[in-house]
Amino acid sequence: MNVNKKQLDKIEELITSIDINNLKSFTLESTQKVLITDVKPLKGLETVNKTKALFFLNQDKIVRSRVITFTNKTTFNDYDNVILSVWNKNKNKKLYSGIVSFYNPYQERLLTNEFENGILTENGVLSLKRNKSTKKNSRTNGCTDWYWVTTYQDGNHLALVCNECLLTL
Repeated sequence: MNVNKKQLDKIEELITSIDINNLKSFTLESTQKVLITDVKPLKGLETVNKTKALFFLNQDKIVRSRVITFTNKTTFNDYDNVILSVWNKNKNKKLYSGIVSFYNPYQERLLTNEFENGILTENGVLSLKRNKSTKKNSRTNGCTDWYWVTTYQDGNHLALVCNECLLTL
């Protein structure tokens, strides 16, 4: 596994922030089992109302995980059921109003959904576009452009987030 020091530090912070006493087990409609628990505020994510950890199980072993944050527009506390309704692709998101963001264990944002009274109004996804340069000594050979794609009810908006090649030149 190719992990740098910063990523290892983020994993360590996540491990020490997990509330193991609040761990709950659920079965998704797909029959996949998941564990959900509270997470103490993480560096860089302190302004959210709630942070949760989601662990996907296969044969009772954790196979992947997500950190999920909630930024509420109204008072709310039924976070586990919102997470389940998102993963089960239910239309009703428990009348939640606010932003639900999904992160990998390194706390890099992957997906953001904004809801108004349980209805999805905005969706943002981190997408990548690989540079397919065939030149052996090209400065852009092997580079990845990352885009944050936000979809609104009336169309798409693309924004360049990061270009690894420009950052390393």
